[in-house]
Amino acid sequence: MMIINETYQHILWDMSLRGGCAYNEENARTMLGFSDFWDVVRPQWMPDYSRETFHVTRGSIDIKLMRTKHIPDSSSDWQSSFWSCGVIIDDRVMFTSDTRYDEDLVLDYDRRFGFEAIFHDCQFYTGGVHASLEELKQLPADVKKKMYLTHYNDNWEEYEGKVSEYGFAALARQHVFYMFE
Repeated sequence: MMIINETYQHILWDMSLRGGCAYNEENARTMLGFSDFWDVVRPQWMPDYSRETFHVTRGSIDIKLMRTKHIPDSSSDWQSSFWSCGVIIDDRVMFTSDTRYDEDLVLDYDRRFGFEAIFHDCQFYTGGVHASLEELKQLPADVKKKMYLTHYNDNWEEYEGKVSEYGFAALARQHVFYMFE
């Protein structure tokens, strides 16, 4: 199963996957398409949000997908960035995925949902395609205390003190299950 809107499906297939996946080894006369690999689930657009946001429910899990501000690093907002999205799970946990520093993304959605936890990507230098630790430290204390930093550099041990000093919940760890009741 793949939860994906039509816009991003075309980008993913046409710009990334088609070249290596479309050739049909069983029948050389036919080419494969996106739906030959996944059962496509279309999330519904939610018009009452400050940025493009989509919603779908799968079983007992409520999922919202919201656009993020990612590449190129010269783009000024999420609208002019390459298509990228974060995820909100059960209106309780936010995972930003790939985003540059975007205060509005975090604050607007946290005001709306009052998250229990926010998992935010972070790099340890400013500039480039991810939010930096120094940029994220500008967020309000009540937001940082529930923010786990992800997607960080290999030299993370050098920054554990700053992460704690700046008031973040922690650096998210591999192979650790985070439970929310």
